[in-house]
Amino acid sequence: MILANEAKGDIAATAESMAAASDQMSYKPTKNYSLPFMWAYFAPVFSVTAAALIKLQAATGMPWMYFIILAGAGVRLAILPLMIRQMTLINKVSQASPNIRLAFKLFKHSKMGLHKRIYYLTKAVLDYQRQTKTSLL
Repeated sequence: MILANEAKGDIAATAESMAAASDQMSYKPTKNYSLPFMWAYFAPVFSVTAAALIKLQAATGMPWMYFIILAGAGVRLAILPLMIRQMTLINKVSQASPNIRLAFKLFKHSKMGLHKRIYYLTKAVLDYQRQTKTSLL
């Protein structure tokens, strides 16, 4: 089109054609995908972790699919002691829950003043916590 306009001697049409062609060939920056609001604070952790996983996969020479499966299994094995600890604590708290509810009911219907009720309830719950070695937090 540019050559046809030049052959006709139409300089204005040639300039318009060149401007349209340059607009189509202009550089368009890639989209910048950002992390959700709270994740932005952990971006360095994500980038370091991703770089470490890529280097580890490259060092082993393992295909990505097998590497992802083994990395997932490795993470689960690493946090297994924490999962076991959490399950035992949940079990202890669930066994303590009916007794704590009973103490709340007893002190709720007590005829003592509010300050005394709160004091004795707190004392009873803390004593129960010490006896059963259960952390209610």
